[in-house]
Amino acid sequence: MIIARIEQTERSVEARWWHSGLFPTGRQCGSFGSTREGNGSAVTDTSTAPNRKDVQIVIGMARTLADDIADLQRQSSRGVIKTFLHYKKVRENYLGIQSLIFTVEDRYPRVEQSLPTGFNQWVIRAKLKALSAFTHMSHMFFSNPPLTLTHSLGAWDILSDEMTAFGAVNGYFDMMIFEAGIDDKTADALEATRIEIEEIVTMLENLLKSSPKRLEEF
Repeated sequence: MIIARIEQTERSVEARWWHSGLFPTGRQCGSFGSTREGNGSAVTDTSTAPNRKDVQIVIGMARTLADDIADLQRQSSRGVIKTFLHYKKVRENYLGIQSLIFTVEDRYPRVEQSLPTGFNQWVIRAKLKALSAFTHMSHMFFSNPPLTLTHSLGAWDILSDEMTAFGAVNGYFDMMIFEAGIDDKTADALEATRIEIEEIVTMLENLLKSSPKRLEEF
């Protein structure tokens, strides 16, 4: 599904960096393409320019990423997740966003010179926005889980994986904030996310104590 959406966005590469308030705007972006000075005028340097299609793909993925994160934030603001099935769907969407971010980061070095200055920091900020939204929803869900959660099919695997994932992100959370280049006010706001992450790890540890372990093959 993500690939299909990327292919659709390739056909329209208007750089809407302001979309959803995630991208820098106007002069902050700079211009696309690499230029050099020659005889008093700017000349496009085509000798080192990345493949245009690669640039289009990254732009398309970035726009898709902005849409997906905005949707996740809307879900986060709507309220509590009441069922394990709903949580699995939200988690699946978040994992899709993580996968898309990884792909953008993987392609970024090849097209860096054709993207606005600060694009890499934008990607990290996008990662923090997605993490914050998903963490908030997870915290609400695990704070008051359904009585049948620990006995739901596949619950052990997901709870165990989430405890590991949240524990890991708690270890490099400060580094992400530093690399994102955000201001102190935003960093302070993200402190609430850190607290929720730490509390989620504790809640998951307790839930796993009462959850039947996965069946092992002999």
